[in-house]
Amino acid sequence: MKNYFELKLPTGEKAYVKKSSVGLLKQLKSLIFDCDGVLIDVSDSFRTAITKTAKWYLTEIIGLGEISEDIITPEEISLFKNSGGFNNDWHLTYAVILYFVTLLLIHLNNHRKELLALMKGNGNLKSKTRRLREFGALCKSIDFDSTRLASSRFGDWSLKEYINSIDVRGLPSSEEIAKNKLVQSLGLTIDQASSILEKLCLYQGTIFDFNIIKRYFEEIYSGSEVFKNVYGVDPIFYKQSGLIENERLIIKKEILDTLILDLGFSRFGIASSRQRSQTLPILQRYGNLEKYFNLSSSIFLEDILLAENNLRNKGENRNLEKPEPYSLLTVADNINPPGQIFGYVGDTVSDIIAAKRAQEQSKYSVLSIGVLCSASDTEMLIKKFLSLDADVILPTPNDLSPLFNNLEMMKNENR
Repeated sequence: MKNYFELKLPTGEKAYVKKSSVGLLKQLKSLIFDCDGVLIDVSDSFRTAITKTAKWYLTEIIGLGEISEDIITPEEISLFKNSGGFNNDWHLTYAVILYFVTLLLIHLNNHRKELLALMKGNGNLKSKTRRLREFGALCKSIDFDSTRLASSRFGDWSLKEYINSIDVRGLPSSEEIAKNKLVQSLGLTIDQASSILEKLCLYQGTIFDFNIIKRYFEEIYSGSEVFKNVYGVDPIFYKQSGLIENERLIIKKEILDTLILDLGFSRFGIASSRQRSQTLPILQRYGNLEKYFNLSSSIFLEDILLAENNLRNKGENRNLEKPEPYSLLTVADNINPPGQIFGYVGDTVSDIIAAKRAQEQSKYSVLSIGVLCSASDTEMLIKKFLSLDADVILPTPNDLSPLFNNLEMMKNENR
C-alpha cells in the first residue's frame, strides 16, 4: 500500500491511487468502460443465469433430481472471475458444469466399462440428450443425486481446488484440468477423456444446433421476447420474462455530465463482451444514456466474434476476448484519445490484465481503473487489483468525479 494514495471519498469509503500514476491521470481525457458490473448491475441477471443454467443442466437434462439449494454460490462465481480468464459468462457456466460432470465421472470409477459403452456414437440432439439421461440414471444407481453432488464440491477434489488450479487462459485451462483428472482417476487416455466430456457437456456448436448450455443461458437471461428479437427464433426451454429485466444502471447520469461538461472528457467508449443488441435497450431505458457514449466506435461481443471468424478464415485461431487487449485497443484506435492516453474502467481481474496488456502491446499509455461494486468479497478483489498493479481502485464508477477533483492535491503530496 505504500505505493498508493488512500483517498477518503465523500461517501466515507476509500479509493486507492497509485502514486506514480497521478501525473498521467491529470492528463487523462478519454475513458473506455467495461459494461457488466461497471455501467450495468448484472448481479441478478448474468450471475443468476450462471447458477440457474448449471442447476438446470444437472437436475433436468442429466436428471439428477431437484435440489433446494443453488449448485454454486455468488462467492464461488467470484472466485472464477478472480482467476482472470472468465470474462465470458457462457464459458464460466460451461466450466462450472464441466467440474460437476467430472466429479460425477470420478465417482463412477467402478463403472468404466458402462461409461465407455454409453459414449459410443454421436447422433442428433434427441439421442445426445437421451445419453445424458442414461448417464444420470447410472449416477443415481450409486445414490449420487443432486443433493450429494452439491455437497461433494467440498470433498476431496473440491470446487475451490479446481478454481484455484485454473490459470488466466480460463476455459482451455479448466478443460485441461478436467481431462487430466479423468486420466488419473479412470485410467482413460486424453482422447477418451476429451470425447466423454464433450458428449456429456453439450457446449459444442451454436445455440441453433447442439449447444444447449448456451441456448438455455440465453433464453433465461433474455426472456422470450428479447431472445426472439436477438436470435430470430422462438425459445425452446424457457418462455417467460428474462433476467435481463432485473438489470439496473450503476453509473449515474450526473457523473457522466460532470466528466464531460466540467472535466473535459470526450464521449466514452465501451469495450465489452456483452452483446450490443442486449446493451442498447438498457442504456435507452434509463434516460437515453447512449448519448454519452461513442457507440459506433465501441466494441461488443458481436464485433469480437466477427474478428475471430475473420482470423479463422485466414488460418489463425485466436481468442480475442479479455484478458486479450483486442477490444480495448480497437476502441482506442477508433476514438483516437488525446495524447494517446486512455483509462479503462473494469470490475474484474481480466479487465485489469487486459489494460496492462494493452499498455504493453501498443503505442498508448493505458491507465487501469478497477471498481469494486460487483465483488462478493471486496477485500479479496482489492488485494487482486493491488497485486496486478492497478493504477486506481474505486468503490464504484460514480467515484470517478471525486477522484479527478482530488488529483491536484495528490500531485502536491507526491512532490
